[in-house]
Amino acid sequence: MIFPPTEARPYAEFILRYLLKPLPAFPGASRAVSETELALDGDTWFWADDNAKVLELLGIPEIWRDRPADIANILEFIRAMCDGPFIFRRIASPRLVTIRSEGGSADFLHSLLNIHCDLARGTIALGMRFHDVRTAHNVKMTGNYVRFCYHGKVFTVGIEDNIRNWAIEEIDDGVRLTWRAEIEFGRMPVASAKRRLGVLTYTSTIHANTMFVDVEAALEIDPGVEVSDVVLTFGYDDLSHNKNHVRYENIRIAFTNAPPLMYSAGKEKRCDLLVEGANYWCIAQRSMTSGFALAVHSLPRAGSPLHAIRATLQRDRRLRSIVSEHRFAGTWCGTRLVAAERKIITSGGFYDEAASYATMLGRYSRSADEGTAPIDLSISYDYGAEVKAFARCFRSLSGVTPPVADPALRDELRGMVDHFHSVYQTHFTIPFRTNKSTIFSRSIAFMAFAYADMLVSTNAPMYRTALREACEVILTFERQNRAVDRSWQSGFLMGQNHDEVPHVDCHSACLLALTRATVLLDEPGWLPNIDRGLAAFCLTKSEIVFSGMQKVDVVGVDYKRPYRRRSAPDTFWNFKAGLTLRLFNALRATRHSGLREVWERHAPRLTALEMLLRHNIAQSLRQRDDTIEILTSMRSGETNSETQPWVALALIGEASQDSLESRLHGNGSI
Repeated sequence: MIFPPTEARPYAEFILRYLLKPLPAFPGASRAVSETELALDGDTWFWADDNAKVLELLGIPEIWRDRPADIANILEFIRAMCDGPFIFRRIASPRLVTIRSEGGSADFLHSLLNIHCDLARGTIALGMRFHDVRTAHNVKMTGNYVRFCYHGKVFTVGIEDNIRNWAIEEIDDGVRLTWRAEIEFGRMPVASAKRRLGVLTYTSTIHANTMFVDVEAALEIDPGVEVSDVVLTFGYDDLSHNKNHVRYENIRIAFTNAPPLMYSAGKEKRCDLLVEGANYWCIAQRSMTSGFALAVHSLPRAGSPLHAIRATLQRDRRLRSIVSEHRFAGTWCGTRLVAAERKIITSGGFYDEAASYATMLGRYSRSADEGTAPIDLSISYDYGAEVKAFARCFRSLSGVTPPVADPALRDELRGMVDHFHSVYQTHFTIPFRTNKSTIFSRSIAFMAFAYADMLVSTNAPMYRTALREACEVILTFERQNRAVDRSWQSGFLMGQNHDEVPHVDCHSACLLALTRATVLLDEPGWLPNIDRGLAAFCLTKSEIVFSGMQKVDVVGVDYKRPYRRRSAPDTFWNFKAGLTLRLFNALRATRHSGLREVWERHAPRLTALEMLLRHNIAQSLRQRDDTIEILTSMRSGETNSETQPWVALALIGEASQDSLESRLHGNGSI
C-alpha cells in the first residue's frame, strides 16, 4: 500500500504521460485526455467534462508552469467542444465492427452506437453506447408505408409485409443496409386482382466516423401505371417502451422561414402536423433532466419534400409511433422518387431550441461528410464542470507571477464563464423555476464552484449574486428524512424526481458548494442544511462483482425514501470518495465559526469515516515510474479521466476554505 503524497505532481504527471493522447480528426484541437489509458471495450473516448475535471488539477499554477503546452492542448479541446449554448459530451476514435450477421439479422458496434437490424422485417434499432447500464435501444426505425392516388382513389400500402429481399453491404468506412418491397395495390382480396405500383427500396447507411445515420426511400414506379401525390415515409415504432427510461413526449420542428412548432403529447390518441417547409424535426424526452433527456433528430435531405408528421400516442401521454411523410405532388409514371433524411441520437440537450438544432446539426453534418471524428452532440452531463475549468484557469492567471500563459487568455476565459452563466440561466435555472426537470444537482454544484472561483478572483457583485442563486437551487435538492435514531438528516438528490436517491457524488458536491458559499458570502442560513447533510454519512457495505461477489466496507449516505426501504448509496467508486474527502477537507480547514461548530459536532464520527475513505483510496494507488495512478476502485485495474483528478485534489487538500477566504479579503493567494 502506497502512502499518498500530498503534492500534485505525481498525480498530474500520470495524466500527462499516460492519458494525454492525440485526437482523431477534430477541428480546433490536437490532443486531449482519454477516458482510459488503454482502449475500454475497444473504444477510445475523450469526454469534455472529464477533461475539464483534469484542468481542475492541472490548472494549479505550478503544474501549468511546468507543462504549458499540454495544458493549452486540453483547454483547446474543451473550448472546441463549446458551440454557442452547447457544450458537447465526447468524441471517439472511429470504429464500426460486425458482431453478428445471420441472413438479414445483424448486430453492429459503432464507437458511439449500438445497431441492430432485422431487414426481413424492415427494422433497424439504434442506441447510444456507454460502458455501463445506460446503453439501450433508443429508437426502432420501422412502420413505413407508401400512399398515392390512383384513378381518384387513395391507397396506403404497408412496407414491412411486402419485403422481398435485403442486403448487408460493407463499404469503405461503414455499412449499408438495404431492403426492397414490391408494392401492389387493389381493393380486391384476390391477389390476381391487384396491380403492381413498383419497387420501393429502403437504404440505411452508417459510417464509422459519425453518429449521423442516412436513411433513404426510393420508389421506382412501373411504366404502365400512373399515380399522383405519392407519399414516402420514415417511421419509428415502440417509442416509449420505458426500458432503461426510453420514452418520448415532445415533437419539435424548425422551418426555414417560419417560427418553430412545438407539440407535447396529451390525452389524444393521435397527432397530425403539417410541416411543409420544415428543415428539421425531432422527438424528445421531457421526463428526464436536460443533461440526460433523449432525442432523435432528423434533417430532411435538400429537395426531399417533407410534408407532414403523424404520431400515435399512449394513454400515459407518451409517443407510441411516428412517421414523417414526404409528399411528391403531381402525376408520376415510370419514374423514380427519392425521399431521404439524416438522423442522429442525443441523450441530453436543449430541445426546445429547434432552430438552433437545425443550424448546429446542419453544420456538423457537413463536417461529418469531410471525415471528422465521431462526436456525441449530447450536452455534457456535468455542464458546470467545463465552466469550473474556465474559472479555475482564470483564477490561476489572476495575480500569479510570472504569468503562466498569454494575459489575453484571462479575458477570454472570463468571457467564457460569463457566457455560460447566461446560458445556464436561460436553459437550466429559469425553466427549473417553472417546475421543469432541467437540472442535475452535481451540475449546479459545479456552477457554484465556478462562481466561487470568480468571486475569489474578482470580488465582482455578479458572481456573488450568481453563487447565492446557485445555492438556493441546490437547497431544493435536499430531502429531510429520519435517521435510525429518529433524528433528522438530509440527502441531496441527483434530480428532483420522486424516485431519485442521494448518490454520494451529488450529495457531497452539493454540501461542498454550500460550504464554500457559506464562507464567501458569510451566510449562516445554510448551516442547518449542511448539518443535516453531514448527519447522513454512515458506514455501510457495498456488494460488487469482481471475479465473484465481494463485500467491501465503504462510506455511504443513509436515506429513507417515503414509503420505501432505507438505502445507502456508497463510495465504492473512488471518484465519489474523492468528492466526499474534498468536503471533509474544506470543513476541517475552515475558519468560519459557524462551520467550525457544525464540523466539531460531527467530527468524532466523520473522522472515523474519513479514515476508511483514505484507507480504501490508499489501497487503490499504483506507482508507475515516478507517477501515481489512482484506480477507479480498490478492486479495479486502472484509473479513468474522472477518478484521477478528483481523488488527487482530495489528497493534496487543494483550495481549502481558509485560502479562499483569505484571497477574497486580499490576505493571501491561492
